Amino acid sequence: MSNELAKFQEITASAPMVLEQNKSRVVKATEAGQALILKMAEGMNDQKDDEANAYLVKARKTLELIMEQRKPITQLLDAFKKEFTTIEAALDPKRAESVVAQIQQARNNFATAKLAEQKKREAEAERLKAYETEKATVTAGIETQLGSYITNVISAAVQTLHDWFNATTLNTLDETAHRIATIPENLSQAVYDAFTANVQTQFVSKEEKAAIKAQIMQGKADEYKQLFKAKVAEAKADLSTKIPSRRTELEAIAEAEKTNQAEAARLKALQDQKAKDDADRLAKEKAEADAKIKAEADAKAKAAEMQAHFDATATSEPAKERTGYEIIVKHPAAYGLIFSFWFEKEGKDLPIDQLDKKTLGQMKAFCEKYAHKNSETIKTPYIEYKEQVKVQARK
Repeated sequence: MSNELAKFQEITASAPMVLEQNKSRVVKATEAGQALILKMAEGMNDQKDDEANAYLVKARKTLELIMEQRKPITQLLDAFKKEFTTIEAALDPKRAESVVAQIQQARNNFATAKLAEQKKREAEAERLKAYETEKATVTAGIETQLGSYITNVISAAVQTLHDWFNATTLNTLDETAHRIATIPENLSQAVYDAFTANVQTQFVSKEEKAAIKAQIMQGKADEYKQLFKAKVAEAKADLSTKIPSRRTELEAIAEAEKTNQAEAARLKALQDQKAKDDADRLAKEKAEADAKIKAEADAKAKAAEMQAHFDATATSEPAKERTGYEIIVKHPAAYGLIFSFWFEKEGKDLPIDQLDKKTLGQMKAFCEKYAHKNSETIKTPYIEYKEQVKVQARK
């Protein structure tokens, strides 16, 4: 080692002198050459050609001398450079066999696996979100349809009572009063069970939809039966209290028909207007009931949808790793597609001298970067885009 160090010191000590000598030789050779060029420019002859030949021989020998004198210096520097680069290679992340590269690759593989697992969780969360959202929509739809069905049943029952009342005559008034007073107030189970739901689904199965319907019907049975009973009883009581006044109206019409047809017509018109007002009131009440049922069902569906969205968002967490793509070529024909994609996106705008230098590897690298930046890939079974993850070392 001491001999090598002494040699290094000896060579490096002489390097400045050698450099100055070589500079001087080059300057003198250049000046002589320029003078010869001026003479040759005046016209060539055999003498000048001999001078040119002699100059070239001397210049070659000068160059050989310069190279011979600097060679020990540059060889030594190259040797030292090689030593430095050799020891640096052990920590070079670009060399696959270095410990740094191996550790980096292990981190990248770990991050890739984590990212794949995260995407799997996110996909499952999105699937569950779509399922829960549809389930909420199905529930709201069935609740709305059941509520509308019940309001229709109630409306029909109440309208029947009003139809009886409005159609009665003096001769049938007692019978009508009896029919109104004795009509059952309970919603029959057969009518309740006759409800059918029409809700389209993509994620909720037919069996689940049937179970949701059964659960809703069971949960709403008492409420709707009580509502039916209350509305029918209310209509019965209202119409029963109107029987005496109805009798008076019918008697007045009958009396007027004997002596005053115009008065009879007026009284009948009043009856018809009352019937119309009752019908309008019942229709308005039904519309309000339908709207209330739908609003309540929609609110529940929206709450369930927001909860599903919250659950899906909570499952997802932003990735801290930098991602990219590696193109896996599965068939030689893929290179033709890679060239076409690259040429369309970049190549057609390049000058010819740059086009001539492009390799398939560079085109492939362009397609990988383009996919990462623009989320646009080559659609073909001959190519697979493999997601890459590179973890950055944090300070």
